[in-house]
Amino acid sequence: MINKLWPFALLATSLISPSVISEEQDWWFDVEVILFSRDAEQVDEVFEPVVKPIDVHRSTDLLTAYLAPDLSYLQQMLPACQASEHFPMATFRLEGNPLWDPDLSNSTVTPVILPYWFAPPNWQQLTRLDCLTEQNWFDPKIKPPLPTEVPVHISGISQRYPVASHLLSAEQLELNSIYQQLNRLRGVQPMLHVGWRQQVVFGRDNAKAIRLFAGHNYSDQFDYWGNQLAPEPINSPLLEAADTQPHQNLVERIELALKNDALPAIIKKKEEFVQQEFSGQIPAQVWQLDGLFKVYLQYINRVPYLHIDSQFNYRKPDALDTTLTAQTNHLNGPPEQFLYSYPFKQLRRVISQEIHYFDHPYIGMIVQIRRYHIPALPKEEQN
Repeated sequence: MINKLWPFALLATSLISPSVISEEQDWWFDVEVILFSRDAEQVDEVFEPVVKPIDVHRSTDLLTAYLAPDLSYLQQMLPACQASEHFPMATFRLEGNPLWDPDLSNSTVTPVILPYWFAPPNWQQLTRLDCLTEQNWFDPKIKPPLPTEVPVHISGISQRYPVASHLLSAEQLELNSIYQQLNRLRGVQPMLHVGWRQQVVFGRDNAKAIRLFAGHNYSDQFDYWGNQLAPEPINSPLLEAADTQPHQNLVERIELALKNDALPAIIKKKEEFVQQEFSGQIPAQVWQLDGLFKVYLQYINRVPYLHIDSQFNYRKPDALDTTLTAQTNHLNGPPEQFLYSYPFKQLRRVISQEIHYFDHPYIGMIVQIRRYHIPALPKEEQN
């Protein structure tokens, strides 16, 4: 495995090279990242079992807005439907819904595929989405849920004249051949291939990080600290009440996990210490990979250099291997699971256009940063 990845590791050796000095005030770059996990049979490095939280709430989160867009502004923009209006009929189906019959499509009925997170109670009776009817399909209180798995390929809408960080389209990604090579390697699982355009500033403390997360969403199985949550009740009269109070139900499950007597005392003590020391805000979702990616410029001998400051937590569930849990599991069923954490933290000086590989026992990251020059406005727009 390591031998097959050595060409990418060689790319990381080209670290010291001066960037072209520019008199422009704004420095914009396209950043492309491939994150992947890999099977690790024997790891010599020792990791602490308890996660060290990464405060992500001050970062720029492009993925959440992409996966679960905020539609609250639609209610203010959509007009009211007029009964006298003539409009084409349409039939709607949810993405991946097997109940939709494609034979319903004909010359007078337009099939419209709704995203997976769009599920209003009366979606099967919808005829149009471009205005608000008396039975409104839009509920601003309902937020689209995040998926249980982050798509590997992320494609946004690029802006020629950017004003803020935004995702690149799939056509603008240039590491597709490397992704295909990785995808063919045994024991390697690509987790995320994404690109974005951002303004890069001088100084590590002045730069704002981009939040990246990938892989499986463990929020229904573990709390953020790795404790296994109590399973949801099945065929219980409390299910209806639980549906009306989902947040209270989740809190109760987390409290039960924290009181788990099978959890080794050393892990409990470390959890308490980390929670007391951490003053930030932990992520609301428990992703397989979650963290921050920061790009900034820094002058070295009057020459500006690009730097990448990256930190992630890679999570992996496994059995608690202790005598206590072994005895308990022998009596009560399957082994108690714990969501272990394997931190990734690297700071590196890089150069634009070069491909850089970041190594870790369980994950790998490939990065390319390309300078983007904002084109001049057309003459008619300048006047």
